[in-house]
Amino acid sequence: MLATIVVIVSSLTVWVKRQVVNEDRWTNASGRLLEDPAIRTAVSKYLVNELFTRVDVEAELQSQLPEKTQPLARPLAGALREVSIRSAETLLARPETISLWKDANRITHRQLMSVLDGGSVYVSTVKGEVVLDLRPLLERIGNRLIGEELLPALPAEAGKIVVLQSDELKTAQKATKALRALSVLLSLVALALAAAAVWLAPDRRRMVFWVGIAAVIAGLVVLVSRRLGGNYLTDALTADTPDVTVAARAAWAITTELLRNSGITLILYGIAIAFAAVLAGPTRLVTAIRRFLAPTLERRPLPVFGAVIALFLATLLVGPTDAQRLVPLIALFAGGLVGVEALRRQTRREFPLESGTP
Repeated sequence: MLATIVVIVSSLTVWVKRQVVNEDRWTNASGRLLEDPAIRTAVSKYLVNELFTRVDVEAELQSQLPEKTQPLARPLAGALREVSIRSAETLLARPETISLWKDANRITHRQLMSVLDGGSVYVSTVKGEVVLDLRPLLERIGNRLIGEELLPALPAEAGKIVVLQSDELKTAQKATKALRALSVLLSLVALALAAAAVWLAPDRRRMVFWVGIAAVIAGLVVLVSRRLGGNYLTDALTADTPDVTVAARAAWAITTELLRNSGITLILYGIAIAFAAVLAGPTRLVTAIRRFLAPTLERRPLPVFGAVIALFLATLLVGPTDAQRLVPLIALFAGGLVGVEALRRQTRREFPLESGTP
């Protein structure tokens, strides 16, 4: 039970370190955010609203219209606002605009991590606060939709979103240090607890089975927590602006994809561990399976061990090889090699004739 709880908490800390704290992963995820239609619409509305709030578009149009048509400035400004949102969505879907968006997120993430790692708060851009500077996007949209002559009217703070306020820095710094330390430690503690439970159990095979079931349960808890927690969080954050709830949920789904993968991985690991324990059991079906495998395990063990190693290498290729992923993988496949050897010895004892031993 304790190991299951530790695994669940470990999954959360590993997600924070590999997704939230990692600059490249965060930047890539931000690019995927803008590729989502709901998020793109929400960003378009924000930028256009920011543009029309910061600049008196009606007055600018009125100054450019002939005297007789100046009363049309207000309805024209309203119509231009609606058209601008649709045009902004199209503009935000272009690769060069997504590149600007990713650059803005990369700079903000770099500033944020510099502050959280104890760096000077002066790396941030506004009064010791970390901000997401979307002014380049705002200028690009304004230049395209309204014209360059309006851009000088934009105030310096236009398009800048505060990510972290100065009075929140100390708390955020402590939390970051703690999460980084726990991300590796908790994984090792979970493995140690599981190994100790198996070693001390009177029936080790049965305990291995329950370790696998515990991993499956931990994976399910991670997946359910991600879904329910995401719904609760996004609903709470968008209570005053329900029109962006869909975009917020899409953003949560994208930025927590690694957490989802961790849950799925735990379930697959658990199934593999539980299956290995069942395969060594006394039932008639698995006994027949062991009888069938006995000749191969005894006469051609190298291809079997090679298959486990090949599966390990293939698993490494589908993702990063940082410590948070490598340690549990090595432990799992090392256990797999030990399990194959244990199964080989068991079949030799049970079926000496089939295995070719005297």
